[in-house]
Order: sequence, then C-alpha cells, then structure tokens
Amino acid sequence: MTVKTAVIGCGPAARNQHLPALQLNPDAKLVALCDLDAEALRQVSMDGVATYTDIEKLVETESLDSVHVCTPPQTRVDIAETVMPHDINVLFEKPLAASVSDAERLAELAAKHDVLASVVHNKLFTPHFRDAQQRVNGGDIGDVIATDVIYGSDADLTDTHRDTWVNELPGGEIGEGMPHRIYMALAFCDGLGDVECISHRNLENVDDVAFDGICIQMKDKSGNQLVTVRVLTNTISREELTVYGTEGELVVDNNLKSIRTSSFNDATAKGMIEESVTQAAQLMRGVVKNALGFATRVAYRKMDDPQGEESDSHYVLIDQYLDAVQSGDDPPVTLAEGTDTIRVIEAIDEMI
Repeated sequence: MTVKTAVIGCGPAARNQHLPALQLNPDAKLVALCDLDAEALRQVSMDGVATYTDIEKLVETESLDSVHVCTPPQTRVDIAETVMPHDINVLFEKPLAASVSDAERLAELAAKHDVLASVVHNKLFTPHFRDAQQRVNGGDIGDVIATDVIYGSDADLTDTHRDTWVNELPGGEIGEGMPHRIYMALAFCDGLGDVECISHRNLENVDDVAFDGICIQMKDKSGNQLVTVRVLTNTISREELTVYGTEGELVVDNNLKSIRTSSFNDATAKGMIEESVTQAAQLMRGVVKNALGFATRVAYRKMDDPQGEESDSHYVLIDQYLDAVQSGDDPPVTLAEGTDTIRVIEAIDEMI
C-alpha cells in the first residue's frame, strides 16, 4: 500500500522537511498541496501534484490516506475537524497544538474517527539520540534518576524566518524551539508529572517577548525522576542532554551529534587520567562515526537511494509514521507525548 498524502501548509517546515521526505520515500505518494496563500503554493508546485486553497475541497476531491499539517498550532483543531471525518490519518508538525485543551480535542477526534495521528518530535530520531535511548533502555547507566537539557544560543529574538505567529509565543523565536528541548528531556521518563518551578529573565529587555532565558523544573509521573530544561540566549551555541543514572551518566551532544557515557567514581590521580582518556576516546569515536556516516549519506544520495536519509530525523520519523499508517501499529510519537509538551508550554505561559 502506497500512502496517498497531501501537505497542508506550505511554509518552511513543509518546503524543507516534509516535501523532500515524501518525494524520496517509496511508501508515500504526494498527491496534493494546500495553502490559503496562492503564492506559497506557487513556490512549491510540482508536476502531477494538485494544489488547493480550500481544505474542504481538498478532502472532498482527493482520495487521501494521510495529511501532513504544517500550519501554525492555532489552526490544528479546525483542520482536524475537517480532515479526520474522512478517515484520513494525520501527522502534525510540532508543537501539536496551541493549548492543552486543543491537544486533548485532537486526541478525542482521532479516537472518534479511528484514525492514526502523530506529531513531529524529530530530534528523537537522529542517529545519536536513538543510540542514546537504546543505551539507557539497555541499562548502561542503571536506573534513570534525573534528566537535564541545556540549550544556548546567541539568537536575535526579534528576527525570525518564520511567520508572525511566532511572535505570539512567550519566548518568540526561542519559544518556537522550546518543544524540542521539552520532549527530549521527557523521552527518558514515563510521562510528565508536575511542573514544579519556572524561573526566567529578560537580560536584554527584548520588546514583545517575555523572556530570553528560562529554567523549567519538572518531575515524571512517578515523582521519582527530576527533569530540568534550561534555555539561554546571549551565550554560545550549545545543546546537550544529560541523563543521570544510578550507575553512571550519559551525555547527548546535539551540536557534535555524539554521545558519551561516564561511570567515573575514582577521584585518585590514576582514576582521573583513565577517565580523561576514556572521554577523549569516546569523542574521537564520535568524530570518526560522523565522518563515515556523512560519506555514506553522500554516496547513497548520489544514487537517489533513500538509505541516504537515515541520518535525517524528519525522514526517519516520517518513514516510521508511514509504516504505522500501513500496518495499523502505534505511531512513532503519540498525541499523549505531544500533549505533555504542550502542558509544559502552557505552564510557562501561565507563570510568566
């Protein structure tokens, strides 16, 4: 079964991630594009793919198995109410929705119409992040007791390549990227419990955004795991996730696309030297692995082989979503996981 697919919303996420992935994937057939903006449609139009400026006309005209919704989060419920009654599965770009109530409504609609729905949490599907999850799930660092994400950027919060809807988010441009940091932190625990504390500041007094730095402290459902997310501007570029376990720790470095583990527990000179050598070796292995991966990807892409996209997190997630549509299995990311992320974002909005 080839999954007949339309993309709704033809902005940057559609142009740069969804459309290339769908065109390369042998399990997908891109049949239509839809956007209220005729100029946006013109920019992405392609032979053999129908274009629409009206969603109702799209779903009534085309026989679709799936749609990718790449519109602003405030539009999601209206689109789902139009699409899902036609037995069409849906993949939503992140964030899932503009509020928890909207996210819960999306889950209700999916259950009512018995369709599969998922959300793009693409950073969970990079090769190094998947490797990290396998190691943690395999017990490499023992039982998880805490997770910490730190993201640093020197971004200009008044400048965005996205539309003006970004300015409605609490942190503007860094608020748009906040879901990535939250869902990565929650990936190593069994769901979100309480949002305990939110601290923030606006060091540069940027107009029209509530913060340019924030720290969020949470617990998982059991109350036994601590989860912290820190997002900072006016600093160097950094994106790391540390998972603390009873027998060690694991660090995911998204900038270097690598992971490293430590079970250091020897403060002697010999122990410190051995740990330094171990950390250096892990970094070098990461460099070699990335170089080989890059060379392999280039070779596959020259042959137009989809295996060249195995390091592209959007492609991998979309591929798994297509598999779920075909098989009826669980989606790569559930709406419950997407809703947990929205719960944190909503808590930020309420506390600031």
